[in-house]
Amino acid sequence: MADYDNHNEDLTERYLLNLLSEEETADFQARMLHDARLRREVQVMRTLQKSLIAERLPVKKTNRLLRNKDLLLGLAVVLTGLFVYLYVESGKKASENKPAPQSPQIPVQQAPRENTPSNTAPGTPLPQKPSAPIAANLAPNPALERYINSNVRGGTDHLDITMTGRRFTRKNGKIFFRISGTLDAEGETPAYQVNVLIFSNKKEDYENSRPEWTHRPAFSNVNGRFEFDVAENVALHPGLCYYLVEQRESGEVLKVGKFIVE
Repeated sequence: MADYDNHNEDLTERYLLNLLSEEETADFQARMLHDARLRREVQVMRTLQKSLIAERLPVKKTNRLLRNKDLLLGLAVVLTGLFVYLYVESGKKASENKPAPQSPQIPVQQAPRENTPSNTAPGTPLPQKPSAPIAANLAPNPALERYINSNVRGGTDHLDITMTGRRFTRKNGKIFFRISGTLDAEGETPAYQVNVLIFSNKKEDYENSRPEWTHRPAFSNVNGRFEFDVAENVALHPGLCYYLVEQRESGEVLKVGKFIVE
């Protein structure tokens, strides 16, 4: 187990430093999709990495400044003298170029303009077009893209997912999001419960478990099958979004899909 954990830690460190090959990166991202513990380890190590970088940079900068303090003092003196010289010269030029005072002019009264009919009533706000997503918000997330429109989990407890719509236009900053699922399983209760999550296209948001929206639907027994249905107005930013259906107990991802918000 210790060798396994050390191997995971080494792979995670190399992944965060972009030292893995394309094939290794794809395999590692596929493992994260199924392993909630590995996703948490990536999140913890990334946070630790950022904190170490934040602590080291000021020390290096301070040491460099201390080693070059004499040079900095001389440079400060030169810059101060240059600033004073430029300030004095700019004052001289401003006084030379200052225009002579002119006699006040009497404004010419213009004839009143005729009333022109307008198509827009006073005080009526103009209709605004929905903002288009920028290119960065449409870049695909490779960690999720390979699982689009496929049921990740198989077996007897197969879960069929239906999501309505592939492109949405926001109204008051929200879209109408609807997703439903049917679970074929035996027994009085479903084998597991699920969560529905929506992520932006940013890889860091997925790896750090920062969804834009989360819902915990409940299954209902309908004619011997377990079903859930979610229909809500969801506030989202324009761009490419991914929806995930995961097993609530284990965090295993069961279904991945995507849609565009305009």
